[in-house]
Amino acid sequence: MNGKLRDDAWKIIRHVIDCINPANAVKRCLRLDESKLTADDTTIDLNEFTSVSVLAGGKGACPMARAVEDILGDRITGGLVSTKYGHAQELHILPVMEAAHPVPDRNSILCADKTIDIASKLTEHDLLIVLISGGASAIWCSPAENITLEDKQTVTSGLLSCGANIHEINTVRKHLSLIKGGRLAEAAHPARVISLVLSDVIGDDLTSIASGPTVPDPFTFEDAENVISKYGIDNSVPESVLKHLKVGMHGLCPETPKPGDASFADDRQVIVGSNKLAKEAAEEFGGSLGYNTYVVEQPIMGESRDAAVRLCDLAKSIRAGDCPVSRPALIVAGGETTVTIRGDGKGGRNQEMALAAALELAGIDGTLFVSFGTDGNDGPTDAAGAYADFTTTVHAGRKNFDIRAYLDNNDSYNFF
Repeated sequence: MNGKLRDDAWKIIRHVIDCINPANAVKRCLRLDESKLTADDTTIDLNEFTSVSVLAGGKGACPMARAVEDILGDRITGGLVSTKYGHAQELHILPVMEAAHPVPDRNSILCADKTIDIASKLTEHDLLIVLISGGASAIWCSPAENITLEDKQTVTSGLLSCGANIHEINTVRKHLSLIKGGRLAEAAHPARVISLVLSDVIGDDLTSIASGPTVPDPFTFEDAENVISKYGIDNSVPESVLKHLKVGMHGLCPETPKPGDASFADDRQVIVGSNKLAKEAAEEFGGSLGYNTYVVEQPIMGESRDAAVRLCDLAKSIRAGDCPVSRPALIVAGGETTVTIRGDGKGGRNQEMALAAALELAGIDGTLFVSFGTDGNDGPTDAAGAYADFTTTVHAGRKNFDIRAYLDNNDSYNFF
């Protein structure tokens, strides 16, 4: 039974990944008919532009850029692709650079500076295609004046470990940056900008995906300062950062560009892939394998271990016949949970969720729990996620592994 569940789960995962593959996602939304380029419901004539530049940032930057190269070919006149270490692919036209994720490094600054430099040289006669995917917030790092890379690293690490959600993290990042929060579009103005976005944010909020480099930012310096206060990390945040936020709150340095700013007048943003599309793909394919699917419509949020308990409770209710769907059942859920780090272990939100699920499924045969990141990265690890069933606790017992101790130490990676 459990072997079949694992085989089916793997088939579903492969199908989901194929459906939201960055290259496939771009090709579904971007089409070229002679000189007419269509992005979703927007069509422009490339003959009206002197140049076509492509700037890509994120873990999916290379496959997205390759798809655009396949579509536009030698119409591309320049650009840059910035991606995470280990994610680079050789492209036909565009140069590729690598940088760190989730905490930025020196190369992150080089990527951002080169990206801004290319954008700032464009005119009203130029077209800029921006390709955005998860991880671009770290890979494009351009600290504001008087803020160092080390300052940004400290703030990013603190926000990642305190339990702040992605919207809160990016609210702070945007107000410490020269590229985030609409500033890339601001630099490119008056060029025409089309952004193709692979969303890694629940609700597909464009202001949060990669910290919204090409969209207006409705948040303020005060909002950023409130995030730091909310999580009580004032003492661990560098003085330069706190000072910068205070200066911004007093109007002594420019806010991020807001809705209505001329920089965004003719720009277009298209979501090419998302968690919603991933859930729909899992639901459809699971049904084709004979499962009665139950889709959790609301995004799964909150602490990973708590989310695991809620999902396991739902599975138990299905087993007990107290749910609208009968066995064999497939529960499909998606979201973005958080992990408040209390130990010194290694892991990610998906692996921590699976480890918590292992405790809930102890002694329950015929139920498999899988949690994975669709971008292939779960936290600062080389794993996409993990799975657990009743055999997980059995094997742990044979090896004298204390699951609760690993969970308390946030050490899910080393456990699995």
